[in-house]
Amino acid sequence: MNDQLKDHIQDGAMYDFFGGYPWEIPEVYGSASPFLRVSEDAPPMLFLHGDQDRYPHRQSIAMHERLKHYGVYSELEIYKGIKHAWFNHPEHCPQTTQRMEKFIVERFNLKIPPQEILDESLEVLKKQEDPRKK
Repeated sequence: MNDQLKDHIQDGAMYDFFGGYPWEIPEVYGSASPFLRVSEDAPPMLFLHGDQDRYPHRQSIAMHERLKHYGVYSELEIYKGIKHAWFNHPEHCPQTTQRMEKFIVERFNLKIPPQEILDESLEVLKKQEDPRKK
């Protein structure tokens, strides 16, 4: 969150959500910060972040490092030339879905859904209108 404040990326939205700026109500911002709430009890986390995202990827790097400091399993992948919410686009969905699936199966010992369910989900996504074309 500190990087967002430093870069003023979400000033308006954060003001509206929290009811003030961080310098006006630091205790509210601090209590809402996932970074400040990390403990050894945190679950494993996977970060997939584009290096061209409007939200700095150093936030993911910092959170990944903080989790490791507390002994929490964390994986981080920074994708070159990729912008915000790239994983929602049909051309990237299979890659990110497979990456998340691998993480969930390995870390939480869950079974992979049958391929027909995965295929059906991908077809639904492909039918959705690409928000970049609006």
